[in-house]
Amino acid sequence: MKMKNWNYALCAAIALSSAAIARADTLVTFQVDMSQQITLGNFTPGVNVVNARGTFNGWGTYQLTNNPSGANPNLYSGTVDDTSDANGSTLNYKYCIDSGGWENPATCNNNNRQLGLPAASGASLTLPLVWFSDTEPAASVSDTVTFQVDMTEAIAVGSFIPGTSTVSLRGDMNGWTTTTLSNNPSGPTPNIYTNVVAITAAPQHLGHYKFFIDTGSNWENPAGTNQDCSGNRFWTMSSAGSTYALPAHFFNDVGVAPPATNTVNFQVDMSVQATIGHFNFNNGDTVECRGSFNGWTGGAFVLTNNPNAANSNLFSGTAVIVAPPNTMQYKFWNSDPQAGNTGWENPASTFGNNRAANLRATNSNYSLAAVYFNDTHSDSDFVLADTLVFFSVTMTNANGYVIGNGTDNHQFNPVTDQVYLNGDFLGLLSWWGWGSASPPPQFQMTNNPVGSATYTLGVTVPKGNLLQLTYKFSINGNDDEAPGGDNHVRWIRALANYTLPPDTFGAQGNSTLSEPNFGLLSAAQGTAGHTAISWLGRPGVHLQTKTSLPSGSWTDLFNTDGTNWSNYSFISTNGPISTTNWPSASGNRYFRLINP
Repeated sequence: MKMKNWNYALCAAIALSSAAIARADTLVTFQVDMSQQITLGNFTPGVNVVNARGTFNGWGTYQLTNNPSGANPNLYSGTVDDTSDANGSTLNYKYCIDSGGWENPATCNNNNRQLGLPAASGASLTLPLVWFSDTEPAASVSDTVTFQVDMTEAIAVGSFIPGTSTVSLRGDMNGWTTTTLSNNPSGPTPNIYTNVVAITAAPQHLGHYKFFIDTGSNWENPAGTNQDCSGNRFWTMSSAGSTYALPAHFFNDVGVAPPATNTVNFQVDMSVQATIGHFNFNNGDTVECRGSFNGWTGGAFVLTNNPNAANSNLFSGTAVIVAPPNTMQYKFWNSDPQAGNTGWENPASTFGNNRAANLRATNSNYSLAAVYFNDTHSDSDFVLADTLVFFSVTMTNANGYVIGNGTDNHQFNPVTDQVYLNGDFLGLLSWWGWGSASPPPQFQMTNNPVGSATYTLGVTVPKGNLLQLTYKFSINGNDDEAPGGDNHVRWIRALANYTLPPDTFGAQGNSTLSEPNFGLLSAAQGTAGHTAISWLGRPGVHLQTKTSLPSGSWTDLFNTDGTNWSNYSFISTNGPISTTNWPSASGNRYFRLINP
């Protein structure tokens, strides 16, 4: 029985090995110019030989030959059938004088030369003409070269938008800067973009380049047969100056794929937006899906809901997309004026960038997973009712010395200067503009008490705003409290009315610490038979408890949520500290804070 199993395993291994072997058969032509080596005394025709060595012959020697009566008698070449490197793999090689005079090609950082082999068996491949060790003559020639790229597939998959996107040439001919290519929209080949470039370089110089799309900062990645050891496309300058056009390659060397019909169902959950007052279907608000599949057109694809469904805030729609397989870009759009960002979502999962999905190569009917608008799955971080928030700042730091970010060299004068509040919660999630000659009067703070160093202001933070407030104080409307981006960060910890802990002008953000979200959970001996639990809370955060950490479920204490909680022991520098006396009992009791 053991022998039978062993034979079976051996047969399976042999079959697997046979399946893994790809056929190897490519006719490869090598060519190298030895002129400079002859000039330098490193190579003597008739005495020395030059070999091609590489993975095609186990790094053995393959002697190249020249044509003494040819146009260039110092050009050595030869063709070999590469049956060692699999079709579609990469050939590694170098040239060598005699048996040990290896070249060190600068193009490859002295490493091996490389080129991808064709995938088809029996194909032919001519390697680029190079100088041995890339040692070029001091002379130069001038070529007029037409570079061209076919953008048909890039247009089809939406990575290049004619009239909006720009495709450019970057290479050693322009120091890898930008040479813009253009097309003839009314010509027979409107998708081919070209530019004619005058180039001066050494004769037979091996130049390198790539094409680049500005949309998405998209460098192409050419096929292996069109990129050498540098990872770039290449071409060879003429021997005596010439005018010529390079082939029109597809961007990325990806040809036009046949289109397929993708019937795609898009779904977005607007529940949180409805709760925070940023979407109201009954008042006529709509949500759309816009993307590369419909030209990002507004009003073209309005999603609908089922009012009788368990989740009536789930909106969906089906789009029939006929296109080659590609990565489709899209976003959802909300018509409610309170949505901000001119209606566009900012998905957390993409860091605010577009969502993406792959269109399939065959006709398919499928649904994309439902997502929350903005990827916001909970309303616990939002103000759920208009809340009057009171700000206060002491200007002690602003008296008697230069304050601010060093741009205005202004000293605060309480007699002539005014103090203003600016932040991300003023006027639909936006700051008012710094440096205005007439700062918004509604955000001017009042000296309270008069003659003191304290200034105060009450501002209504609207429903739907984040509980986290990012703000700064200003003298006369200038951004002079601290360097740009160095802001105060605090949290609203009670709804309807809330007084923030007092701030000090110039002491915030990077210079101290921003106020924590929630935490500072502690337990201490309370009144008889009780344990005093204290914590820094806020709306959307509540306590949970259990008697054993390794087992059992946590029990929610929803009444401790900051939305309704009002039992505070004292006001800390981070806001009110919540407290409760929990009845003590035998055994252990554990608590934690949670923001669902």
